[in-house]
Amino acid sequence: DLNFADSKPITVQLWARIKDPNCAVADPVCMILSNLTHIFNNSVRVFSDLTAEGITLNTIVTIFCNESYNNKGANLHYLGPLISNLSQIEDARKQLLDHDNPVTISKLLAFTDYQTSHVRRGGIIGALRNCCFDSSSHEWLLSEENGIDILPRLLLPLAGPTPSDMEPEEIEKLPVDLQYLDDDKKIEPDPDLRKMLIESIHQLCSTKAGREIIRLRNAYPILKELHKSETDIGLKLACENVVDILIKKEGCG
Repeated sequence: DLNFADSKPITVQLWARIKDPNCAVADPVCMILSNLTHIFNNSVRVFSDLTAEGITLNTIVTIFCNESYNNKGANLHYLGPLISNLSQIEDARKQLLDHDNPVTISKLLAFTDYQTSHVRRGGIIGALRNCCFDSSSHEWLLSEENGIDILPRLLLPLAGPTPSDMEPEEIEKLPVDLQYLDDDKKIEPDPDLRKMLIESIHQLCSTKAGREIIRLRNAYPILKELHKSETDIGLKLACENVVDILIKKEGCG
């Protein structure tokens, strides 16, 4: 039970239940904390409370990524939306975008195509989208050698099977994870999540360095095929907008 006589904020008491690997009610507590941060001002308050106790995004992400963390069978999926909500805050985002410590955000990349939980998958896609609004980190986010190589993880959920008429040399230009996808490869079924993925790529196109890397990694064919199959008119237009940016020649100046 929560101890309301405890001098610590209720948000910190809630986190203590999530952190406890033997807490049988960790999942509903996760949902409560996630719901509390849905509104931005509340998210700021929760982040402030947690920060004052030394609880960082790395702390939350580490527990989130340990799928067997809770001994009572709690899955902690709602830490995904919590991470997404907190990543709206600039100081929280800085923790994810720490160029000297890329481990925290790198741990999240695999969850963009996580099939076991829509909640977990959607939360992390939302967090990564928020990170893509930081234009000063675009080159680092996209870089294979000196960054976290985010593009394949944003494109993979948007990709279906590799088209049979796609030339081998075009396939070889794609990131390795997107080459020769099987016939049973499915595109992300949730339009809201597809929207966030497209928005993320669109944001990464807002800088010249970002556009150049995305072109070099041959994202165009994936987005072209997505556009063909997309049934949502708004998403079809959003996809067109990104494609138009990628096929447009840069000015010489």
